[in-house]
Amino acid sequence: MTVSPSSLDRMVQAVGQRCRTPEEMSKELGLDMWRGYLIADDKHIAVRGTTVPWYLGVDKSGDILHAVVMPERTVGAMVKFFETIRDGLHYRLKGLTTDQEVLFSLAYGRTFAGKPHQYCLKHALESLDRRLGYHRQLLRKKHLQQQLREIFRSLPDRGGRQSVHRRQERFVDGYERLRTLETAMKPVEVLRKAIRRVLYSRSYRLGCSRWANFHQHRLRRHPAHRTIVEFVSSHWHALTVHYHYRGMPNTNNIAENTMRQLERRLKTVEGFGTERTAETYINLLIAYLRAKPYTDCRGYRKYRNGLSRLELAGATLPTKDWLALCVKPQ
Repeated sequence: MTVSPSSLDRMVQAVGQRCRTPEEMSKELGLDMWRGYLIADDKHIAVRGTTVPWYLGVDKSGDILHAVVMPERTVGAMVKFFETIRDGLHYRLKGLTTDQEVLFSLAYGRTFAGKPHQYCLKHALESLDRRLGYHRQLLRKKHLQQQLREIFRSLPDRGGRQSVHRRQERFVDGYERLRTLETAMKPVEVLRKAIRRVLYSRSYRLGCSRWANFHQHRLRRHPAHRTIVEFVSSHWHALTVHYHYRGMPNTNNIAENTMRQLERRLKTVEGFGTERTAETYINLLIAYLRAKPYTDCRGYRKYRNGLSRLELAGATLPTKDWLALCVKPQ
């Protein structure tokens, strides 16, 4: 028997409408072993042909606490997002790690006043790269390299002496432009590597020492050095919070990895008709991920293999069937 895509979608929606939200699942299972460090991230999905952001809150343990589609990005909506985690789950928050989105900072200050807020180091460095124009230069470098490869492959091809000579000239010209670009990029790459060592230092004391040395860097007269100093100085406190709170993540990689797993499955859906439909689908995917045991953890995370996110958060699962866990009885 063949099931049409529309019929399958209706079945998924019927199940999704009975699916518990992450908050409802947590209450039902009595979760209480979260680490207390919240990591938040956002991505976009298509709703009615327009791009709409949705936000995810993940505990450091890996468990997914809350998700919401937010068609209007307002401080009030983000405050409600944090309040659901604080009041609905009675989450004992120790600190938050996010990217540099202003919405996070404003809403977090209203909801968890006085709690530490760490900026993701990876996102900070990416933001700095955009200010330096490094990504643009890198794309241009890759484009020139690709052109050179294509010209080089065509050199032995058939053609008259004049045609071969023109290709040779194009190759030499492209090579010179690539050399010029690489020379211009070299100081920026040296400074990028140096500031990365500062931000990823093993201790706050070492980071401060490296930061002082960075001010006296041999390339301190380069424009990129001034840009880096201005950027890092303005965000120094938010970039170094994790040194003062043991166990606090310095990146939002945990939330990013969870988002990627959800996005891989969301790509099969081109778009949603309403925000409610999108949230229903997301809640189903979250329920599946929370009940799915880890299988490929390595190193210090190896102990997680065979356990689900829910179990790591303190749940005793009555069944391994994720649908039975998340679907409300009729």
